[in-house]
Amino acid sequence: MALLNRPSGAYPDDVPDTLFQSVDEAAGRLKLLFVVEKELLRLSAGYLPAVEDWELKKRLTVHVWQDARRADFIRKRTLELRFPRKDVDARTASQRAVMKAAQELLGCRGDAEFATGVYLVWKRACLQGYETYLSLTDPLLDEPTAEPLTRFVSDLSGQIAEIEGLLHRLYRDKPDMNPLAAGWERHCVAALLEVSAQASEDFGSRLTRPGQGAQEDTVENRKPYSPPAVPVRDSRFTPTFHHNADRRILPDDRFDEALEKKLIQGISHANEMWAAEAVGAVMWAWEDMPWDFYTDAARWLYDEGRHCRMGEQMMSRLGFETGIDYPMAGESYAALFPHGYEQLLGLLHYFESTNTKQASKEWFETAGDEDSASNLDYDWADEALHLTYGYKWLLHRLGGDSERLEALRDESARIWSEWFNERVLASPDKPYEVFRDRILRLAEAKGLLPAGGSMA
Repeated sequence: MALLNRPSGAYPDDVPDTLFQSVDEAAGRLKLLFVVEKELLRLSAGYLPAVEDWELKKRLTVHVWQDARRADFIRKRTLELRFPRKDVDARTASQRAVMKAAQELLGCRGDAEFATGVYLVWKRACLQGYETYLSLTDPLLDEPTAEPLTRFVSDLSGQIAEIEGLLHRLYRDKPDMNPLAAGWERHCVAALLEVSAQASEDFGSRLTRPGQGAQEDTVENRKPYSPPAVPVRDSRFTPTFHHNADRRILPDDRFDEALEKKLIQGISHANEMWAAEAVGAVMWAWEDMPWDFYTDAARWLYDEGRHCRMGEQMMSRLGFETGIDYPMAGESYAALFPHGYEQLLGLLHYFESTNTKQASKEWFETAGDEDSASNLDYDWADEALHLTYGYKWLLHRLGGDSERLEALRDESARIWSEWFNERVLASPDKPYEVFRDRILRLAEAKGLLPAGGSMA
């Protein structure tokens, strides 16, 4: 590696004299980090619908956005260092091998293996990659890189610490899926080190290989990943296939319009995880899109996950437990998934374009419910941005044909309407009833309902 000598006396006394990497070497290291960050963000987004643990699912929506911001900076900085070359998105054979090894992380069996492979192996290697870069670069000459990378070290360390905490519970709850006992972590480390060595890179070289376990180190017969047709919900939740009430939640003799609207908004917001999962599945399926697609989609996915957390917070303040006292499902995703990714994203685009949240915000303001009004105010600001994302990228997929886009959106709406009418409105199965009963009893116990009437 070409290294540069420091000029004597040119730097503060607390910065030791040493050798530093050249611009070409710096750009090469950054490009490898970009390759890895991009694949990790895509596979994390793509695996989101398959995640069962609710806390892990929510954290992933935040981490995908953080990952995209890191990757975007690394890509831009690589272009700056290589100017006028614009080959940051080109891949060498060794970099394609790294991508393939990363994608094999989705051969995991469940949440614990996914989190172990992505966070304890590959993201830990990324963290070490940033630390190595900072140790090899001149902090003044390369300050435009060094200053953000210092934050990235803190960012990634925080992500890994969060997931390590979740893993302790996942290991405890499902000891038979302990990835270390199954040899999964050892397999992931070995695969990463193998492709790193082939590429003559030191990426991941400081990872500790777990000791020999009771199981074989090789992991065979793992099927290639594809997103599930129905998004997975936490096994601790009460099972249901839809979250929409097929009639009013509150009965006539206990009806309170403000509470009814607040409950519907809170439940609807909490269930916007399906939208994040839809965007995530598309990010995984559409592998060769322009880079801006992935940054836009990561923000879209994050916002929908945030709306879910907003709904949870509102319902929690009212005393309702997620997935226990009100339904959590992904029926919109499930209805459109069999029809293809364009059609799935078309439904989300349809919902964004027919939004009534501004009118609902004004209603809550008039009713004096500032909490609900503020939620909808920020939600609508996000949805206006998402509307541009849907139009831009569906139009890109459809070759710029706006008439095809309009027809796709309308077809998505038709498919959804037929699915809902057949599966919910006309179905003798009424899974919402158990939640209606819980909501009524909790609302009564907390004094949220007007006096009088019967709970029978």
